[in-house]
Amino acid sequence: MTAQNPGFAFSSTDLLESLNPEQRRAVVQTEGPLLILAGAGSGKTRVISHRAAYLIGGGHAEPHEVLAVTFTNKAAQQMRERVERLLKSDCSRLWISTFHAFCARMLRREGPAIGLSRDFVIYDSADQLAVVRRALRDLDIDDKLLPARQALSLISQAKNQMLDPAALRGESWSARGEMAAKVYERYRLALNEAHALDFDDLLLRTVELFATAGPVKQRYSEQFRFIMVDEYQDTNQPQYLLIHHLADHHRNLCVVGDPDQSIYKWRGADLRNIMDFEQDFSEATVVRLEQNYRSTQVILDAASAVIRQNRNRKEKRLWTDRTGGAPIRYFRGGDELEEADFVVARLREALTAEEELVGVLYRTNAQSRALEDALIREGLG
Repeated sequence: MTAQNPGFAFSSTDLLESLNPEQRRAVVQTEGPLLILAGAGSGKTRVISHRAAYLIGGGHAEPHEVLAVTFTNKAAQQMRERVERLLKSDCSRLWISTFHAFCARMLRREGPAIGLSRDFVIYDSADQLAVVRRALRDLDIDDKLLPARQALSLISQAKNQMLDPAALRGESWSARGEMAAKVYERYRLALNEAHALDFDDLLLRTVELFATAGPVKQRYSEQFRFIMVDEYQDTNQPQYLLIHHLADHHRNLCVVGDPDQSIYKWRGADLRNIMDFEQDFSEATVVRLEQNYRSTQVILDAASAVIRQNRNRKEKRLWTDRTGGAPIRYFRGGDELEEADFVVARLREALTAEEELVGVLYRTNAQSRALEDALIREGLG
């Protein structure tokens, strides 16, 4: 094992002591591709943070040689804070960020290699809508036939699948698809003229950078000796290609995710990225995090019975050492009013029992009206 990094106050024994056996195995597996199948509530963020601390503090890598990518700024910030707390040191040189923040940083540095100015503008959703509305007017397309938000959504979907306007037109079998392709063409031209990129472009242009600028790809694929990706089941095609370009040299790629928790297909997530990881990396190690720290066994058994019906998944058996838990009650109402009355009755039971925290979850906003009316009628709203 590599010697301890003298620049950090670090004890591998202390760091590993707080982990269960499978979490510990995921942390100390430093070499080669690693797939961590992390069930809900199994401490995956803890594992990623401890693994980054172990790599740096244990002398396996310098901070700038470790890249950790996640999906939200909040998750990235929490991960950085955890690593710094574990190492008792500032880790500003450690690359922890969202995909988009990483790509923006990379393009600011290396954009000229693909003809992109370093001072490009990043358009937010309001800017994008303004460009699409202008394109619709220029093309004399009625907003009722193709609303601006829908056009922008179709453009984003095309970019997530790495389709240009011509390819989108070729895949379209409707008048609306043909209109969307025309708007996409105008939209892309307008952004080019303004030296602007949208969030999808950040990914696409960075993939282009690593695919076409050999020296740039070589420099960063050699620099990032260890790469970790959170929520891998939610990655799309450009994100997949980006990570594979970077991991091409050292192949020390650790991805964390769970096919059972994939809910972002509507925004381009491709479940094949995690399902085919062991085909992409035949030498991969697989670690399953199956101990749940959030729920009782009653809930885990019910959830497992439902999700087990899915065809395209990787088997896991979640368990917990938490005892107790009331049986799950199932109710099927005749309509939304009967359903709302049932919910209100259960809420009254909970309030009578002086439960401290009571919540009502519903699947779509359309379901809220009946629930709100019933709560108001019973004086609970």
